[in-house]
Amino acid sequence: MIQRRLLFFPIFISASLFFFGCNQTTAPTDPSASMPDGSMSATIDGSYWQSTSIPLISGGAAAIRKVSAGTISIGGTKILSTSDAQVLTVNLSRYGTGTDTLGISNQGTYSIGKQQDQTWVSVGLNTGTVNVTKYDTLNKLISGTFNFTATNSTLTTKTVSSGVFKNVTWKDQ
Repeated sequence: MIQRRLLFFPIFISASLFFFGCNQTTAPTDPSASMPDGSMSATIDGSYWQSTSIPLISGGAAAIRKVSAGTISIGGTKILSTSDAQVLTVNLSRYGTGTDTLGISNQGTYSIGKQQDQTWVSVGLNTGTVNVTKYDTLNKLISGTFNFTATNSTLTTKTVSSGVFKNVTWKDQ
């Protein structure tokens, strides 16, 4: 009788893992497939990050296009608590589709809270890239991918990789 129970235990564990799975702590293979429109995701220093989605309102990302300056900023916010958030932003000195290098006129930033040493900025030449794959002027939607390395005021770095922004709506200023 005991041997029969021991035989069923591994089968029960295997079936449980198959049907219920495990908590996902790494980025999905194609994060944009499961992302809601209007959202942003990336891997930051090896940890998966995604903007906080507010169902029926926002995917947690937005963009501002400054027409007179010819720039666009795409940003996502991950809400940590009622008084704390993480913000990931890509600033481009032009708009339209195509690949741009981050560095001097184009920047990527990542910040946690409000302290200056908790803000990392891509500085210098060739610190990352952004590839805008969709720039829909009729519906004011932008999509693309990005990656960058950023430094804060204490010279620590953050590596942002596998970044995606999906159908983020922009507003003109």
